[in-house]
Amino acid sequence: IVAHLNDQLTARCVGVERAFARRLGAECSQPVGAFATEVSAGVLDLQGFVADATGARQIRRSAQGAADVVADQIADEFMGAGAEALLNS
Repeated sequence: IVAHLNDQLTARCVGVERAFARRLGAECSQPVGAFATEVSAGVLDLQGFVADATGARQIRRSAQGAADVVADQIADEFMGAGAEALLNS
């Protein structure tokens, strides 16, 4: 009944945004953000953000790639930049 209301591109983008947060182990109350958009056929741009609880320390990164890999790619960059320490502070 509601299948015709589902937008496939939006579903892919939201799925990538959620995969990024899940890969970081982020919870709903933590300062983590993600925004995905399609830049060309099958290629998404994912903007990511992580901060400490006060917002004083922040990490921002972006990456482009296929929906099935871009969340892991950018999450690896965040972990290498110290995102885990920010989320646990």
